[in-house]
Amino acid sequence: MEGEHGAAAAGASQDRSVATDKPYRELIEAALHEYQLANWDEAIALFQRAHAMNPGARTLNGIGKAAYENRQYVLAITYLRQALQETRHPVTAKQRAELTDLIRRAEAFVVHFTLDLDPADATLQVDSMPATLTSEHELLMDPGEHELVASNPGRENVVRRVRAVVGQRERLTIALPVAAGAAPAKDQPGSSLAALPPSAAVPAAGRSFAGSTSTAERGSRSRTLTLVGVIAGGAGLVLGGVTGLWALSSTRTLKDECPGNVCQPASRSTLSTAKTTATLSTIGFGVAIAGAALAVVSLLVSPAHAAPSADDVSKQASESAASTRAAARLTFGGAGIALAF
Repeated sequence: MEGEHGAAAAGASQDRSVATDKPYRELIEAALHEYQLANWDEAIALFQRAHAMNPGARTLNGIGKAAYENRQYVLAITYLRQALQETRHPVTAKQRAELTDLIRRAEAFVVHFTLDLDPADATLQVDSMPATLTSEHELLMDPGEHELVASNPGRENVVRRVRAVVGQRERLTIALPVAAGAAPAKDQPGSSLAALPPSAAVPAAGRSFAGSTSTAERGSRSRTLTLVGVIAGGAGLVLGGVTGLWALSSTRTLKDECPGNVCQPASRSTLSTAKTTATLSTIGFGVAIAGAALAVVSLLVSPAHAAPSADDVSKQASESAASTRAAARLTFGGAGIALAF
């Protein structure tokens, strides 16, 4: 017991020394707040800023756990492994066991593709970020839809859409055709794709991250289309109504000025106005109908009416497959939040 209390006191002393750095402390508190609100992207960004200011295992721990909750399993594994190896502000023995278990669970959701890339030194990006490869030349991706872009000097870029499914292991072949009027580039020393062992970390701390299209993003686009439809419909209705009334007024004037439907030259201006406003009224009501149709269609195809995405299905599968639940705490000098996995 005395040894445990002594270790705890030493850790608390170390935390107090770190807490004297006010900007760092404020970033940590802000990151924890966003974590509690389940704002994973914001929590990751704040933990990364804190790590850049004062690197340590605890900030890596925070980034990794937030990435796991955000279903960025490849990124989570990277940071959690770094947290286990980091000697600055190291994690406790209990946290080490928790992180090891979390890495194991995250690995179950990572999708592996055996990659055949021609030429072998081509640059490959996944969702606008450098691809993550193992030493066995396996491409690692999170479940869901991804956009792959392969490029190389003297070759045409190749863009490929890939659906990664949990448990899937397939071979992925990407061959870049020679660009028209250009000769293939000479072999360059080294490769733009760093081959890493399965246990190695790929992105450095502070790296930005990319997420796949989520239900929230699709819902945002649907709401935008609905708003556009409502605005267009309203504008068209106003235009049609105003010009329609104007046309009716001009028509009544013509009835008075043109007995027997025979108009004098002085009435030509009124006749022209009546025709123009009638045309504008028709156009306005047409726009109103089109806007209303757009609003209705965008509501019908919104995420509330659409089938779940691959990411949503993968998340549901991971939640139903989890057979154990463990409680862990992420602490920074006494401030902590409960993390349930």
